[in-house]
Amino acid sequence: MIVELKYVRVPEYSRRQGIARSLMETGKEYARQFGERTTVFLDVESPNVGAIQSYLSIGFEFDPIK
Repeated sequence: MIVELKYVRVPEYSRRQGIARSLMETGKEYARQFGERTTVFLDVESPNVGAIQSYLSIGFEFDPIK
């Protein structure tokens, strides 16, 4: 199964409150319910370094598309 998390955006005035982290953790947990072979894809607009660092910190792996 593939789970795709799309269009996750947090307004600037609400950032750094853990909202995106909570959404990503919930998405990962939902995917986990389908078994360990589930893949979750996440696109990040470059150069959104803050978002990339946040997602890496919760266990996503960086795999740049060339």
